[in-house]
Amino acid sequence: MLQYIFSPRWFYGIDIVFELFSIVVVAMIARYGHMLYGVTHNKKHRYFSVFFLLIGIAFIFKIISNFNIYYLETGSINIENSVFYFQTSHISEILFTIGFSIFRFLMAMAFFGLLFINWKTERGMFYLCLYFIVLITIFSHSAYFVFHITMVVFMTGILAYYLKRNAAKTPRNMNLLLTPVAFFVLLLSQMFFILTFMNLVMYVIGEVLQLAGFLILMYEYVLVRRYEK
Repeated sequence: MLQYIFSPRWFYGIDIVFELFSIVVVAMIARYGHMLYGVTHNKKHRYFSVFFLLIGIAFIFKIISNFNIYYLETGSINIENSVFYFQTSHISEILFTIGFSIFRFLMAMAFFGLLFINWKTERGMFYLCLYFIVLITIFSHSAYFVFHITMVVFMTGILAYYLKRNAAKTPRNMNLLLTPVAFFVLLLSQMFFILTFMNLVMYVIGEVLQLAGFLILMYEYVLVRRYEK
C-alpha cells in the first residue's frame, strides 16, 4: 500500500510553480552536460546530462499527479415500486498514484546515478547494498519514509564527493563551493520532507529549500557560461 502525505491546502498550486522552475533549471544543466560530452567525449558528462534530465522528467510526473480524473457513476433506487436513476461524481486517483510513483522512481534513479558516477568503488557499493537491506527490513511498511531517507543517503554521498574533490584542489576556488552548497540545501529539503508527518508546514519548507538548491545550481551554471564567454 502506498502512503502519501499532502501539502497544506493554501500551498496547492504554488508547489507546481516551484517544480516548473526546477524543470527549467535541470533542463539547462542537462543541456550543458550534453554540450560538454560533445566536446570532451567523456561518458561521465553524458551520464550527468541524462540523470539531470531524469530529474526534470520526474518533476513532470509529479505535476501530473496533482490533476484528478472525474467520472460519473449511474445508480438506481427503488421507492414504492418506482425506480429512480441518479448519477454521482467520483474522483479517480489513478493519475496521482501512477504519477507520484513514477516521480519517486525517476528521482531516486537520477540521484543514485549521480552518486554512482562519482563513487565507483566496491566498498561504497557494499555499504549502499547494506543500507538497502537494513532499510527494507525496518521501513518496508512505509513507502514515504523509505523514499526520502533513500534520497538523504544519496545526497549525502554526492555531497561528500564534492567536498572531498574541492578539498583536494589548490588554490581554492570559492565558486566550486556552490555545488556542495546546492546539494547540502537539497539534502536539508529531504529532511524536512521526512518531518511532514509532524506538521504540513514542513512540506512547504522542504519545497522552498528544494527550489533554493536548484537556484544555486542555476547560478553556478550562469557563472560557468559567463566564464566560457
